[in-house]
Amino acid sequence: MDSSRAHLGLRTASPALGAEITGINLSAPVSASLATELRQGLCDHHLLIFRNQSLEPKDLTRIGRVFGNLTQYPFLRHLPGEPFVAPVVKEPWDTGVFGGGWHTDTPYLAEPARATLLYALEVPESGGDTLFSNMHLAYRALPNTLKRRIETLRGVFTSTRVHEKSGAFASSAGRAEDRIDADAHTGAEAQHPLVRRHPRTRALSLHVSPLHLTEIIGLSQQDSAPLIEALNAHAINEQFCFRLTWQPRTLALWDNRCLLHCPMDDYAGQRREMLRVSIVG
Repeated sequence: MDSSRAHLGLRTASPALGAEITGINLSAPVSASLATELRQGLCDHHLLIFRNQSLEPKDLTRIGRVFGNLTQYPFLRHLPGEPFVAPVVKEPWDTGVFGGGWHTDTPYLAEPARATLLYALEVPESGGDTLFSNMHLAYRALPNTLKRRIETLRGVFTSTRVHEKSGAFASSAGRAEDRIDADAHTGAEAQHPLVRRHPRTRALSLHVSPLHLTEIIGLSQQDSAPLIEALNAHAINEQFCFRLTWQPRTLALWDNRCLLHCPMDDYAGQRREMLRVSIVG
């Protein structure tokens, strides 16, 4: 089926977020009109899921560019000839899981990833789902007093807790075979507002990342720690969440500007292989 002439079907995945898209074949070129429709779908639903897509790495690069400019994830090896496509593999004997723990992608950069694309090549027979949480809903559900308290606050987001060998979440950095030394980013740190406005929809969302948020500017550590803990706990309330069950040849694309995600590490002894693309701009 030619995706430029396909009928776009959309089924809401959950009350909180997400939509499954049917009726298109992403191995074919994406027309300008379909690209516009998909970009709007991402704004509306924050997570787009495409099942039964037979895609090559070059297709992932092409699809990613429909949604913005591409960038290399700084800590993973990328495929030869496809510099924006990074394998994410967990072998049956590996411990830990890449990105294990609730987070938003690369908040330690001045310009974090706008969106992330993940394509499943091999998935375990059971387990290995990814959880997502809608930070628009999380923000709306905050008490008004807490909204006022954090509306002008900025947080410090750092890569060190994941990407330094002694970091508290170093097991989330992925397999040693897949990682590269990225000295320029190992100690990367950026400040971002705790409340951010989506550049397209203008909706407000809570901006935390439990793997990366370390302190709040202007507050002592004694005052920062309990506030961060409370916001992190609130952000992953089940009423804001959706659980994506992967199948081989599933492509998922999510809006990093308003979602947290967490890959489950519950498939010991089984293999999982994905391909990942980061989108900026």
